[in-house]
Amino acid sequence: MLSPATLAVISFLAVLDDILTYPIFVLSAVILFLSVKKVPSSLSRTYCVNVAVPGLLSTFVFIVMRIIEELGSESLIELA
Repeated sequence: MLSPATLAVISFLAVLDDILTYPIFVLSAVILFLSVKKVPSSLSRTYCVNVAVPGLLSTFVFIVMRIIEELGSESLIELA
């Protein structure tokens, strides 16, 4: 059994993860936009795009899953 303090820390971290999802999505989108439109082709641009794309995709999937859960479905797997 977990102690109440441990459960409180876990619930706090879960809420913090939910809150930080949206800024990470926006930051990844901005990095991707700037890398594609404003920065000339270089190794650092390629690195930034390679870091931003998985972050953008994973946060997008997480946000969609949260929206579906809010609408009443338990998970994306049950919809498939």
